[in-house]
This record gives sequence, C-alpha cells and structure tokens, in this order.
Amino acid sequence: MAGRKSVYLQGDLRRSKNEIHFANMCKEKFKTVLCNEPMFEKWDADVILPDQKIAILWNGVWHNRKLFEGHNLKQVKSRDKLKLNAISRCGYQAYTINDPGKENIEFVKEQFEKFVEWTS
Repeated sequence: MAGRKSVYLQGDLRRSKNEIHFANMCKEKFKTVLCNEPMFEKWDADVILPDQKIAILWNGVWHNRKLFEGHNLKQVKSRDKLKLNAISRCGYQAYTINDPGKENIEFVKEQFEKFVEWTS
C-alpha cells in the first residue's frame, strides 16, 4: 500500500511525459477522466474513464524488461496481473499500452487513435 500511496501523492512526478500527454488527450475527448485513482481494491490505473468503465494502464519499459540489478521483473508482472484482476472484479475493462521509451508525441497520438477506435 505504501508504494501505491507514494505514487498517488507524488502525482505527475512519477508519470511519464507520454502518459501525461495521453491523459490530456483523453480529457479533451471524454467527459470524465481520472488519473491514478486507487479505486480498484486499492490498486490504481493510470487513466480511468468512469463513464465508459475503462481503466487504462500505461506500462513503460519497467513492466517489460529488467532495467537494473534489484529490479524484480517477475514481481512487477505479478502485480500487473493482480491489478488486472482487481480492475475486472470492479466491473471495468482494462486497456494496456506498452510504452517503449522516451517522450514521443507521435507515438502517443498513434496510441490514442488506436484507443479511440477500440472504444467505438
């Protein structure tokens, strides 16, 4: 719980620029948009669209490859699975975006277009 609380309290300090761009695009398109609210059995999602019952997970490289000694990728993947299950139990549909790296507005626009098409 302490880790999730820390992320929530630090706000944009722990979010990637791409994730922030994506959330802002969602705010322009959708009526109600929440960010990093721990509303799924104490788990959060990066962007939440309550009216559509969609929880968007913006997963950076941390979720897909070992970055440094002490980074337990197996544990990260285990937490991701727990979070996905909690989102489902709360009646939301999860949508995951895997971000390969640094700030790239074109990548974000592409992902947003794919997401909007997915919601249609």
